[in-house]
Amino acid sequence: MLSYYMHHLQMGRFYFDGLIELQNIFQLFSSYVQIYLPSIYLVLQQLQISNMTFSTAWFLTCFASVIPIELVGRMWDGMFGFIVETK
Repeated sequence: MLSYYMHHLQMGRFYFDGLIELQNIFQLFSSYVQIYLPSIYLVLQQLQISNMTFSTAWFLTCFASVIPIELVGRMWDGMFGFIVETK
């Protein structure tokens, strides 16, 4: 089932061509942090910490590397189910 979603949602593009799509996601993520969490954004900027330092594993594993496994399935069901329903 996960392979279906990977193909259907074209998530494989994150892992090829120099990870360009993943870099786009990092830029978007950085913009969201700047807008919605400005104090955290400022601290990261002052410490010269890129969001790529801590978020690469999040995006490459669809958060499975940082969320307890009991919750990952529920999260993926909601995330992928929502995406498929809206297409």
